[in-house]
Amino acid sequence: MIPGVLVRCDVSGKKVLPSLVETSALTGKKALKAFLVSSSISGVRALKTESIASASGTWCLPAEAKMCMWSGKEIHPDDLRTCELTRVVAHFKFMTKNGACRLEPIVALLDGLRRKADKPEMWTKIAADITRIASAKSQVEAAILSPSERHLAVCLETRNWLGLNTRHTAVLYSIPEQEAIGRIVAGKRRAQGWILEKAF
Repeated sequence: MIPGVLVRCDVSGKKVLPSLVETSALTGKKALKAFLVSSSISGVRALKTESIASASGTWCLPAEAKMCMWSGKEIHPDDLRTCELTRVVAHFKFMTKNGACRLEPIVALLDGLRRKADKPEMWTKIAADITRIASAKSQVEAAILSPSERHLAVCLETRNWLGLNTRHTAVLYSIPEQEAIGRIVAGKRRAQGWILEKAF
């Protein structure tokens, strides 16, 4: 074989036959076909190292990935789920596994199962914001900081102005934007768990 007809694989560094090599549509790198994958969204071929894998083994280009609100990471759209309560989008691993698709930290707070006290310096402002939005006196009971450290899952005790009707309310709060995102939900904490009454 004539050495001049061989091409170098940019991944393995080996010289191989041109027929065994493919070019990444993203970077133009040439590599053995085994090192490339097809996007399940567009069909575009790119190196595995340039692509994003889903839990089921499909791939997508970085430009086709979507943000997981809770982790702050770009992930394959196949792995995203929408929380039934807040309407925010996050990786399925952060959702409940009991049939309902709800962000697990929110559910744990509303059920009273977790009592973390993350970012207490923000609680006064959050309570004031929810008091205004919900038209009910609010006090933060617990809060969980997201892995990205950009959001707080917050549970508040809210009472009407006469103090006769008490609910537990949950909100996802953006730390950089200093405001609630998605839906705010309110309901009653029962023996069998928290029950949704209203959303706003």
